Amino acid sequence: MKNNDVLIFYVTFADEKSALDTGSQLVEAGHAACVNVMPIKSCFIWEGRFEKEGEFTALFKTLPELEDRFRAEMEKIHPYDVPCILSWTVRANAAYRGWVESNIKL
Repeated sequence: MKNNDVLIFYVTFADEKSALDTGSQLVEAGHAACVNVMPIKSCFIWEGRFEKEGEFTALFKTLPELEDRFRAEMEKIHPYDVPCILSWTVRANAAYRGWVESNIKL
């Protein structure tokens, strides 16, 4: 049976434009097959101060074997000094895994 794993990256951005611009850049370059961008509310400590503000989350879908390449590219282009770049592997249906694979440049 074919491995149907897909890698999801969860990355936060200050605004919708930077999330969409970064997402578009990575999808067009073939580092990810898709990105979903959603508004969120975040609470966190930054430089010793409590912050509460709106951000945007981007969920990227790529292949597990491209984890290092994707992470390196995201760290290079992300606008934050300390970006949140989290990933986990999920099991997809075979058709979706095939679609992701067909839209990635290996």
